[in-house]
Amino acid sequence: MAEPAAETRTHAAYVSGALRLVDDGTIPTEPEFRLALFEKLAARITPETVHDALIEDAAPLEEPLIRVEGRTAPSGGEDALRGAFAEAMALPIAPPDEAGALAFAYGDFGEPGNVVEDRVDERLGIRLVAFDNGVRLNLRRTDIRKDRLQVRIAVDGGQLLETVEDPLATAMVVALAGAGSARTARTSSRRSLPGAR
Repeated sequence: MAEPAAETRTHAAYVSGALRLVDDGTIPTEPEFRLALFEKLAARITPETVHDALIEDAAPLEEPLIRVEGRTAPSGGEDALRGAFAEAMALPIAPPDEAGALAFAYGDFGEPGNVVEDRVDERLGIRLVAFDNGVRLNLRRTDIRKDRLQVRIAVDGGQLLETVEDPLATAMVVALAGAGSARTARTSSRRSLPGAR
């Protein structure tokens, strides 16, 4: 069974395949081939076989090259660096605590708004829905990505929020996607939304 979206891959996917071919000689393959190969090997991919493959492929760290950048040499010089590395490698390794599945921290979004406008822009094929709480929803069906749903959220105001009194009001917006929230760290959010991208 082929990936449903194989026929609507983005240009970035093709460019990435071409660059991997140039950079490291990886031959581009079709999604159908990769899926068939995975299904053929899936039963053999276990934690034990993955660990064995990593051990076989990893370079030994008996005398690693340690690179230090700075204006002055570290206290103790090379011997101190080697000692710190050996001490770190001797520390016990334990798997992380299994906390189990996490519940999504934001299940209550308040009272739902009432629809005050629901129309279709025939020129662009966009359904425009407005609610009495100020939220607006724009929906558009395309054939650009088959079997894919894309969601984008925008905060009202954008750069118009940057005023003379508060010129940096939106300066940190670019960091929101990689940050956590008041109730959940970013890693916890990913665990509470398995399969989400």
